[in-house]
Amino acid sequence: MKPNVLFILLDGVSAGKFYGNKKTSVTPNIDSLIKKGTYFSQAITTAPSTIPSVASLLTSLYPFECVIKDKNMFTMNQKVKSHIQNFADHGYHTYATFQDVITFLGLGKIFENAEPYPVSLKLWNGLGQIAIDKLNSKDFKEPWFYYLHVYDLHNMGDPIEQRIHDGSPEIRDKKLGSNYYERTISAMDVWLGKILQHVNLENTLVVITSDHGSETGYHDEELEKIHDKNIQKRTYETGQIFKVSHKIALKFPKPLLPLRKKLSGMYKNRSHDVVKQRMRPELEKIGKQKLSPYRRRLLEQSAGGTATLHDERVWVPLLFAGCGVPSGQIISQQVTSVNTLPTIAELVGLENEKIGHGISLVPLIEGKKSQELPVFIEYGANMPIFMADTVIGIRTSQYKYFRDKDDPKKKVHLFDLENDPLEENNIAEKMTEVVEKMENYLKNLHGDNRFDYEETDEKTDNAEAEKVERELRRCGYIWY
Repeated sequence: MKPNVLFILLDGVSAGKFYGNKKTSVTPNIDSLIKKGTYFSQAITTAPSTIPSVASLLTSLYPFECVIKDKNMFTMNQKVKSHIQNFADHGYHTYATFQDVITFLGLGKIFENAEPYPVSLKLWNGLGQIAIDKLNSKDFKEPWFYYLHVYDLHNMGDPIEQRIHDGSPEIRDKKLGSNYYERTISAMDVWLGKILQHVNLENTLVVITSDHGSETGYHDEELEKIHDKNIQKRTYETGQIFKVSHKIALKFPKPLLPLRKKLSGMYKNRSHDVVKQRMRPELEKIGKQKLSPYRRRLLEQSAGGTATLHDERVWVPLLFAGCGVPSGQIISQQVTSVNTLPTIAELVGLENEKIGHGISLVPLIEGKKSQELPVFIEYGANMPIFMADTVIGIRTSQYKYFRDKDDPKKKVHLFDLENDPLEENNIAEKMTEVVEKMENYLKNLHGDNRFDYEETDEKTDNAEAEKVERELRRCGYIWY
């Protein structure tokens, strides 16, 4: 019998807050699992948002190759073969538990048994027990592959009063982390320990990673207060007239659907404009302050909400444990998330099937030397409306490079990660030979230099998209 696979994706966890001397969370269960397994301390995701990064993770393709878009949504291209299908083809029963806000990603078509859960559910108020019940269920047929997507950290998009009221006791204990983000990780660790008690590491491979990181993990006390004020300023309450008209519009007969779309679009534009006007003074205030580039970036992200390709977002944890994986091993060589599923496949003994760009990390796990390869990164959003800086780039252990997707002469950034880990000093104009080298990497990756998503006919109307958009905003993906 092939080993089972428990794949836990902790949405929004930055690697620097999962492992290392800069984290302040208290995570005895995570720490214990790292000691029992192999941890990659320089794993890089392909995009700073859930939809493109998860699609890339499951297919070993870059987001521009596996994500398609209509007017309102990005989703995973179902014509592309995923690793999950490969596991199913080799006799695995595949299960997934994930938040309902990302249902449109298409996980229900990828996994044999897919169960979305409501946004209010966290590990500590029901999700953890659901996972335990599934692991103990007789309906779980071996060998199984269980994907558990945990959204607990997106409570950082809630006002502080709600966070404290709805959160676990751990987030109120300052001994468990220097900010609410890290105390939430401490709370998650408690339930990860409970879940792992129901897993036999001798016949189960446990993998823990993230889709992307978050700037909120790096907030000090002052930044936390500013961030909470920004959350309150961004709150847009719909008027009673809209609420009534919206309910009526949802009941429109099919011939009137164009009118419903028009009404939804008018409301959406109105809410965007109101919130944008509210936050503009905050961004202007930040621009006038004397700040380090790093602190300015964190403040601007809090006020403006646009994800970036800086390491706060793209540096993620990657841990393998069980099934004979060497224990107590920390591998510092840079790797990419597109290699995660090929590694799992080889560790559990599946035939080596080439899917996407993925290569197995098993040689590194076994202590063999392997050439470190550049990692492709791109700005990718969950919905077209959230698209801001359409930038693409390359990361190596030494340099981070990104520029405008369509014009290699615009928005050009180059950072020396070894000497400037906070990415504060743009040295692109000084290091033109490195820029040229990075451009060659991009050219070799995609010869015609086009990194556009495939477009499809509109499948989602404004009302459905509006519901998803509201929830993604609340989760903290973007503010306006």
